[in-house]
Amino acid sequence: MLKKYLLPLAAFALLSCSDNNGGFVDDSPMPPLPPSQSTVKDPKPKAMWISGAFNLPMLKNRDQVDKYLAMTKETGITILYMDAKIAEGTTLCQIESLKQNADIGYDVVEYIMSRCDELDMQVIMGMDPLCVGSTQRRVGPAYESDRWDGYTQYKKVMSEDRSSYTIVDIRDDINADAAVLDPAFPKVREYCADICAEVVAKYKHHKSFRGMSLDYVRYSNSDLAGNWYGYGDNFVKQFETETGLKIKDQNDFINADGGFGQYFSEWVYFRTNAVSETIRAISRKVKEIAPECEIHLWASAQWTSRYSVGQNWATKNYVPTGMQYIKGYENTGFAEDIDVFVLGAYASDIFIVDNPNSDWTVENFVTTYAQYIPKNSSTKVWGSLPAYAYDTAKMRDATILCLVHTDGLMVFDLGHVRNRNLWSGIKAGITTSGY
Repeated sequence: MLKKYLLPLAAFALLSCSDNNGGFVDDSPMPPLPPSQSTVKDPKPKAMWISGAFNLPMLKNRDQVDKYLAMTKETGITILYMDAKIAEGTTLCQIESLKQNADIGYDVVEYIMSRCDELDMQVIMGMDPLCVGSTQRRVGPAYESDRWDGYTQYKKVMSEDRSSYTIVDIRDDINADAAVLDPAFPKVREYCADICAEVVAKYKHHKSFRGMSLDYVRYSNSDLAGNWYGYGDNFVKQFETETGLKIKDQNDFINADGGFGQYFSEWVYFRTNAVSETIRAISRKVKEIAPECEIHLWASAQWTSRYSVGQNWATKNYVPTGMQYIKGYENTGFAEDIDVFVLGAYASDIFIVDNPNSDWTVENFVTTYAQYIPKNSSTKVWGSLPAYAYDTAKMRDATILCLVHTDGLMVFDLGHVRNRNLWSGIKAGITTSGY
């Protein structure tokens, strides 16, 4: 999803979305609508993401919250994804920036949920359970004690002449999205399950509480030099223990020339299975205390690139081909372990005709996912869209495509919709789709 710079388990955006008076900018004119797709249809879920500090300037007081909840519902959206933050060792769930904005003086999360109780809206808590600090600010649980020493993600950086390498802790990589734990370890998976269950236990009493959405449960993106994460001495030991293979050095995964090492495919499987086991651990723990709680997970819609970060969001029935996959890779599929997959159709082009030589169009993503998660699967798929990339017309068309071809809609996010005046585009898309 949109890059998040995360304080301890809190989504933190770099931009501000306030204007001089904090008010709503008048909407752009309503575009002409295409003919209605049908008459009466069963409605599909429609959601808006509220990311942490990015939206805080819009939520300075209860009146502002009331206004944006009313606008969201008027647009046709009745579900909110709301970024959560865990204060480690406590049961606190707060938008991180509240700690830096004492003048607000009220619990934004609790107030939003209470208002949603009254407005017949629903809330899904967004969690980034592997993220334990900001590498830019060097703050968070990853930096406060030695608890996570050796258990964060590491990358291999080759020397300029490629004759040797060094292993770099993500905590020391200021260009990384966050300080991210390595899911290869049982203690990490247990921690993730515990903190997610903590949030559910705290908020499940609300009528509006619907579920929890997981993000960044994966290995970090490769850096600008192409170095992958999933190394480190502890990682190698865990790999050897679970696979029975003996590693000479980390070039056995990706060789000195940047190509497949002798155990590349086994390494890909191991990382992917670690991610899937983390998701399963979270799901089991959460369902124990709240069986009705939905588990959602967001990931990029481009399935073919997901092996590089260890995410196989397909069902176990999908058997891929390619040198990067060993026999049994399909068993790492985690679609059956979640209730809703939030398909990240984060393409700036809407229709295939706009970019026919690329798979990066909304239309392509929402019409091809069924090869990975069949439409008769128990796992639902909601198409999600990047509002920051669209004008009103594109927002309308992308909304229509998601609602026609998937089981629901998620728009990222409130601040971008407000700043780009996309309310009418979303509403027109919902109305035109018939859902």
